[in-house]
Amino acid sequence: PEQMRIFAAVQADGYFRYSSGYFKGLTFTFTKERKLLRLRRLLRELSINFREYVCAAYPGRIEVHIVKRDLPDWLDAAKKVFGPWLLDTTPAGLAALVDEVEYWDGSAHQDGGVCYVSSIEENVTWVVTAAALVGRKASQHQRNADGMH
Repeated sequence: PEQMRIFAAVQADGYFRYSSGYFKGLTFTFTKERKLLRLRRLLRELSINFREYVCAAYPGRIEVHIVKRDLPDWLDAAKKVFGPWLLDTTPAGLAALVDEVEYWDGSAHQDGGVCYVSSIEENVTWVVTAAALVGRKASQHQRNADGMH
């Protein structure tokens, strides 16, 4: 479940960094303290080393960097987009993912379901699938004017 929570955070706010064609690591940039606090907790629970920096170019933003050598093998660039690999977990892992996407890119719906917003249709499809598998309600909608599902 803890790994699935990290995948939700990566999908929402992480990006894998490359420089001159070489993989450098994973970075998150935050303006919201609640997201920074949440990511710190998740990374510490999994004993993943990270560093924080105040963004010089953009005051009020904090960057969290995980260098390549500190990334666990299970956390790679392929996990930026949800896919069939999500099913390689336990029911508790799927439930954790559904709960966590509410925190990063969605919200709980008043009927007990999950609302999740993404510009990547495949991510929405997989969150709807995960929700159904754990008995949560979710449905996929057409893109809105901003290109979001």
